Formats: sequence, C-alpha cells, structure tokens
Amino acid sequence: MKRIGFILLAILMTGATFTGFARAGEEPAAPAPAAETATATSPAKQEATVVATVNGAPIAADELAMTVNQMQRFRQYQEHTTATVLPPVTEEQLKQEALESLIFLELAYQAGQKSVTVEPAEIDAKIEEVKAKYPDDETFQAELQKRDITEAQLRDKVARQLIITEIIKKEVEDKAVVDEAAARQQMAAEPERFTMPARIVADALFVPIKLGAHKQAEDLVAELREKKSVDLLADTEGVRVSRKVTVSAETDEKIFAELEGLQPGEVSEVVIVDKTGMHVFQILERTSAEVISYEQAQPWFLEQAKAALGRAWSEKLRQEAKVEILLESAKPAEPVAEAPASPAAAEAPEAAKADAGKAGK
Repeated sequence: MKRIGFILLAILMTGATFTGFARAGEEPAAPAPAAETATATSPAKQEATVVATVNGAPIAADELAMTVNQMQRFRQYQEHTTATVLPPVTEEQLKQEALESLIFLELAYQAGQKSVTVEPAEIDAKIEEVKAKYPDDETFQAELQKRDITEAQLRDKVARQLIITEIIKKEVEDKAVVDEAAARQQMAAEPERFTMPARIVADALFVPIKLGAHKQAEDLVAELREKKSVDLLADTEGVRVSRKVTVSAETDEKIFAELEGLQPGEVSEVVIVDKTGMHVFQILERTSAEVISYEQAQPWFLEQAKAALGRAWSEKLRQEAKVEILLESAKPAEPVAEAPASPAAAEAPEAAKADAGKAGK
C-alpha cells in the first residue's frame, strides 16, 4: 500500500479539530492530535520553535510533531481495517510528508482568506456541534482548559478549517470533471487495470504475539466455529475484531492463499501473517475476478482528476509563495514518481475508505 499523498492527507486533516471531543453522554476522550495549524496570533505558536514559514506565517515544531503522530495513527487505522501490515516508513519520511501537508494547508488558508467568506453563523453552528458532545457547558469548558485553548481560539480554528474546506472545494472539487470518452478509451486499452481481482470479505479476530497466544488463537477457532459470529467473541480479553475485511491475492497474497477454498460461513485455521500476531477469519463473501464497468470506474477517474487539479493548484500556490523550511531533517528529498493505483483494486476497500473519510473532508 502506497503512502498517502500529502494533498489527500491535508484534506483529511481539515476536520481534525473535533476528532478528540467526546460523543454525547460519554466521558471526553484523550486529546487527539490536532493536525490543522493554529492561528498566527496564538501565543503558544509565537513562542514555539518554528520549523518552516509560509509567506511569513510560522509552522511550529509541535504542530509538526502532532501531525506526524496523526499520520502514524492513520497508518494504524489502515492496518486495523484491512488486517495487513503496511510497508515501513522512516521518521524522516513522515516528517517530510507531514510538513508538506501543513505547508499546503497554510497556503490554502491564505488563498481562501482572499476569496472565501465564512459567516459567523457557520462558526456558531460548528461550535454548537462540539458543545453538543458534552453533557453540560462546565464539562466542555473543562475540556478546553485541559487542551490549553480558549473558546475564542477554538472559534479561530473553526473559521480556519471552514475557509480551507471551502477553498479546496472551490478550486479542486467543483472544477474536477471526467472526460468520459477518454476514460472509456483508456479502459479499452488497459483492461488489466480495470479488472477486479478475486476477493474474499471476512470478519477477522487478531491475537497479538504473547505467551500463550497460539493456544488462545486455536481456542478462538473452535469457539467461532461453534458460535458462528465474531460479535459473540468481541469482548474477549486481548482480542481485536476487524469486520468486513477485504482480502485479494493482489493486496494480501499470503492471507488469500490461507483462505483459498473456504466458503461463506466457514472459519479458517490460525493464520500467522507476520511477527506481530495471529488472525482467525470467518468468511462472509467470495467473488471471482471481473472487469468493472465504466460506472464503477467513474469515481476513480474523478478522484484522479481531483488529484491532478490539486497538484497543479498546490504547485501554483507554492511557486507564488515564499516558503522557508528551517528544519533540516524535514527538507524534502527528490520526489519519486508513483503510478496511480488500479481503479479495480481501489474498489475493494471501499468500506474502509468510507470510514477513513469520516475523519475529515
């Protein structure tokens, strides 16, 4: 699985302010990493170590650290929802990508300030959404204090996010179009790229490597075969449940081979994918390889159009801006060109992508 592009990461991060607030009726969660940059007037930002400036606006070291943390958590989320282990990346690579995302967000914010108007009522509505997640105002104020942020500063952050979201919509999403004739021509010329591989959808139980883990995993196989549902084992101590995991030979060759021959409802033996732990799968669905239709591929073509527009817009903003990277380890290396992923392969983890999209725009 390829690393997430910095523009996509930045777009996902525009909604990150609210990810750590509690749902209504729950105790507030531990603070989640806030990926968006603070306002230029924030005292904490003025005092913090600056790792880059964008037209004079500083990006602080703590912002970079929090963004790297969020990227790590996003990778963990991907691994959890797909039951696979992503290729390793270095701390330097994460820093570079995180800093590029923060620079892009700042450039988008500055561009949005020139052409986007956010009404106070929009900010009020977002603030009320946050407050509604707390049982009372006292609890909400206590959470603000714990995060060392005032309500006025939260309003600034909300306004900033709304501006960024709207300018990205205006400059990228609303302008992206698919040339249907060219798309159909590409599909005819490259049918292998538009063939959905054979795949298996399964619920998965994961047992981390520890003393007695293999025995526990074998017991889970027997219990799952008896109880017929992972829901009845979800509360088992030390066991992680992943629902509706999509596996194909293209993305998870080893797991796919282990599950070959199993039919819906059947339970696998213990599957050891790597040194981190063991899996037990219950098959939900099997599908054969098939060529997807243009209608199925159209969302992929649209995302490619958005990505191209986003890159072009980002490059234009960057060329017109004065960007200084002050942290040596975060200076970008030579870019490596990557071909876009197969549209057919992109169809498989649709549920996981939908869940990830809830983190932000």
